[in-house]
Amino acid sequence: MYGHVRVLRNAGRRGIYCDHSSRDELGVTFLDTADTYGYGDNEVLVGKAIRGLREKVFLATKFGIVRDKSNPSVRGVNGKPEYVRASCDASLKRLGVETIDLYYQHALMRPCLLKKRLAQWQNL
Repeated sequence: MYGHVRVLRNAGRRGIYCDHSSRDELGVTFLDTADTYGYGDNEVLVGKAIRGLREKVFLATKFGIVRDKSNPSVRGVNGKPEYVRASCDASLKRLGVETIDLYYQHALMRPCLLKKRLAQWQNL
């Protein structure tokens, strides 16, 4: 996450703080998160922070790192079109928005696979 949105943890409770005056004074308008941060919880917090401010921020989020909350040691990379579509739908829901300004893959792929995926993503 970029800018003046801070995730706070107090006594096991999650909260969010968004310094809107600093955002306006400093011109912070770019927020970047990912579905893998906190297993999606960070997207929920960012969504709460921008509620009522959506038109004032450029919202970016990433996909592609696959994790298992029940087994944190499991990690993979997925860029298959069906996974991308499902991940995007889940991110939209967690963020509480209808559109994401920049949606991009978090993990790098081999160049030959990237070319194939880019061609497939054009149909999404």
